[in-house]
Amino acid sequence: MNPKALALMVALALATPTAFAQMRGGGGMQGGQKQGSSMGQMGQQGQQGQMGQQGQQQPGMQGQGPGDMDRDRDRDRDRIRASDEQRDQYRACTQAQDRVRTQARELQQAARGGGFSAEQAQRLRDQLRERYQEMEQAHVRLIKEMSPEQKDALRDHIRKMDRERSRMHEALQELDVELEKPQMDRARIRQHARDVEKATERWRKQHRELGEELGMRKES
Repeated sequence: MNPKALALMVALALATPTAFAQMRGGGGMQGGQKQGSSMGQMGQQGQQGQMGQQGQQQPGMQGQGPGDMDRDRDRDRDRIRASDEQRDQYRACTQAQDRVRTQARELQQAARGGGFSAEQAQRLRDQLRERYQEMEQAHVRLIKEMSPEQKDALRDHIRKMDRERSRMHEALQELDVELEKPQMDRARIRQHARDVEKATERWRKQHRELGEELGMRKES
């Protein structure tokens, strides 16, 4: 074989793997660049999406400020503020409650002294029941005059006041039972009258708080 031809064949054999490797390397570099570009685009899209979501959530996260909350509370108070008629009825309830408390104390005082008779006990009991009925009627009229919004806003106070009225009624019933006995127990009479007084005090506390909610802080 011609030596030049042989040398050319050897040179081609040696050059082919290198060229092939370069071709592969170039293809890999291009593939890596494409892959890196795609990942970079995905990362940018992800960041933009997160920023967009944060921008959308930001207004909702801010919520109401102190000024907005104060205005809402003022608006709620104005909505349930008492009318002139309700103020008059509220004062009537307060005065009736004072008379119940005074009458209950009078019965307790009389039961402590000498000469306390069954006739005196029954007369004071009747007066106490009348004062209680006047307070109850005044309270019922006040509740009837309230708007649905007022009743809804004050339902907790109204519920507690009704519970204390029930306790007053129960104490008066116990007093009736005691006075029906042939031999009345003055200590028990005093206790029942004291129960009426205590329930009246608790009722008055709820009545005062109800008035404050209605804008009548100085009415009771």
